Amino acid sequence: MTHSQAQQLPEGSRLRVGVLAFNTNGCEKDQDFALSLSHEVASALARFRWFDVINPIAMMQRPLVILLSKDIFQRQQVDYTVDGTITRRGQSHHIDVQLSDFARCARPAWSDRLELGIPELHRLNELVTARIVGSIDPVILFIEGRPKRREQHWAAELSFLAISLIYSMERRKSQKPAT
Repeated sequence: MTHSQAQQLPEGSRLRVGVLAFNTNGCEKDQDFALSLSHEVASALARFRWFDVINPIAMMQRPLVILLSKDIFQRQQVDYTVDGTITRRGQSHHIDVQLSDFARCARPAWSDRLELGIPELHRLNELVTARIVGSIDPVILFIEGRPKRREQHWAAELSFLAISLIYSMERRKSQKPAT
């Protein structure tokens, strides 16, 4: 798909992944590192042409309390969010990252914990960003590839649902409703 074809798609047909600025658990020394890592993740995710990425600066336009509500993600039409926490312990950074699915319901879809030694900071893209992005892409593909649940059932589906109730040993499930 070329760039012009991607722009011609109707709004709402492309997935949107928002990358939040990573948290540092109150350590001000690591705030630049956390923001830089979240930008690196957003840039690497933007290389995938089958979804749009909203960078951390655009996601920071609203206060965090409002951002964490499901309504704001639906209004921004964000299907997934990536966020993380960085904690420094001695000579290493512990990085907790998670992908949340907001398309169907607000739920975690994937998480990982990485460790990066301070002497290895020059290998950030190789050791951390590539691993995060390389894990997120297949998870989103898997979730989006699953068939969507329908609210309306066909006759055969209703029959299968009824069969399980016929053989249920629970009295409440198998009783005829009062009319």
